[in-house]
Amino acid sequence: SQGSGGWCRPHGGGKSSGYGPRSQQCGPQGCSSSFHYGTDFANGCGAAIYAAQSGTVDYAGYNGGYGNYIRIQHGGGIGTGYAHIRNGGIIVRSGQWVRSGQVIAYAGNTGRSFGCHLHFEVYDRGNAINPVQFLARHGVSA
Repeated sequence: SQGSGGWCRPHGGGKSSGYGPRSQQCGPQGCSSSFHYGTDFANGCGAAIYAAQSGTVDYAGYNGGYGNYIRIQHGGGIGTGYAHIRNGGIIVRSGQWVRSGQVIAYAGNTGRSFGCHLHFEVYDRGNAINPVQFLARHGVSA
C-alpha cells in the first residue's frame, strides 16, 4: 500500500509481532530479545521484501541475531532495516540507490528468528522507533 511521500509497506502478510516489550521466545538459535525494536510481517518463506522508501543501501550482509540484513538511509536522519532475509536472498548491494517499492530481498529465517518473516525497523538518527506509528504518520497502514 502506497502512503504519502513515497512510503510503502515493506512486506505482505499479517503483522505477527509489534514494537515494544514482549515475552521471550527461545529455541535452538537462542532467545529473542524481551524488547522488540521492530515490527514483524509474516508473508511466508521467500516472499518479496520491498524498500519502504527510496534511498541508499548502506549495509547488506550478515548481522548476528538479525541474520541476513539490509539497512537503507532515506535522508533527514531516517533509516530502515530489514532482517532475517533468506540465505542468498539479498538482491541489492551496499551503495546502491533503491526506489520505494523495489524488491530488495526475500524473506527467510536467518539469525535469531522463529519462522520466516520480515523484521522491519525504522531509525531516527540511529535510534529505533515504532515502525507502525511511523508508517501510519506517512499514510501507510501496517
